[in-house]
Amino acid sequence: MQRTADRLSELETRFSGLSDDGSDALQSVANWVLSQRNAAAAKTQLFPASANLSPLSVKELRDARASVLSVLRLLKALVDDMDATLSAFRSEYSHLEAGSDVLARARITQLSQRIEAYKREAELKDSLFKQIFTVQDSSRAMFFMSCWLHMPFVSDLEEVL
Repeated sequence: MQRTADRLSELETRFSGLSDDGSDALQSVANWVLSQRNAAAAKTQLFPASANLSPLSVKELRDARASVLSVLRLLKALVDDMDATLSAFRSEYSHLEAGSDVLARARITQLSQRIEAYKREAELKDSLFKQIFTVQDSSRAMFFMSCWLHMPFVSDLEEVL
């Protein structure tokens, strides 16, 4: 059981790292969208990368978009790996779950809840990316960015557990 928990913890760490990687690209996309909505692009950038506040070029936007899409695919793959890890554990130790080992059943339930939280988190990030192209103002864009960065489904689960 410990080996499974360690593997899931490793996958969670990778998920968090990828999420951080994707946030920079998402910020670039948000800045581009806002600059298109407002003629004064230098005043609307949320998170300026440097003192040079020129708007993104089409190539930079394309690269940022590709980065976010790549991160989203990798996050989904990590969640699939989490599912597979737990499924393999359940198959190997089904006698614990079916038997009277209450602690084993509780641990399996806890791990299942964590994986479900990461699934929801990956779905949220996908939705945020799709919706970032519709933002009209910086406050909404900042809300989307905070949802991406703070992983609300995982954070809520950690408070409960």
